[in-house]
Amino acid sequence: MGMYDYIHIAPSIIRDCTIKCHACGHLAAPDGWQTKDFENCMELYSLDRDNTNTARMFKVDPPEQKYWVPYTKEEIEEYNNSSNLKWLQRKEGDGYYTKEGWEVYNRRKRFMGELPHQMVRTYLICENCIYEDKPPRGWIEIEIKFTDGVAVKITQLEEGKII
Repeated sequence: MGMYDYIHIAPSIIRDCTIKCHACGHLAAPDGWQTKDFENCMELYSLDRDNTNTARMFKVDPPEQKYWVPYTKEEIEEYNNSSNLKWLQRKEGDGYYTKEGWEVYNRRKRFMGELPHQMVRTYLICENCIYEDKPPRGWIEIEIKFTDGVAVKITQLEEGKII
């Protein structure tokens, strides 16, 4: 148990490296990858290509203010009337980020520079197998080797785990 960080892996990297589930053969999803090799505080990172087509790790910032939608007075009143929890009442200025604002491609990404560790291990349960009623469900695990902040090798574990 514990906290972990998330990594979004660009679909082009998944295709180019043929990262797929050993149980069903389905290509891995770009979202939902987890790692404990960073800060372990539920941050979001992105393994993507920069403008020179080089694969690098980026830190993903929170959504921009242009995607912020404040609650209307009617929404605040309706919610507060339906909730008995006084400490959870909405007030003027509260709101939410739109779904579009949470998309990785709509958020600012900062190059992380040279990473303090040269190997990052990340894993994912196959989205094609996860809702199957019976095992096996595919566990996809990869190692990413970095040199000077550039992903130079992406290796999928041979067998992967079947859970």
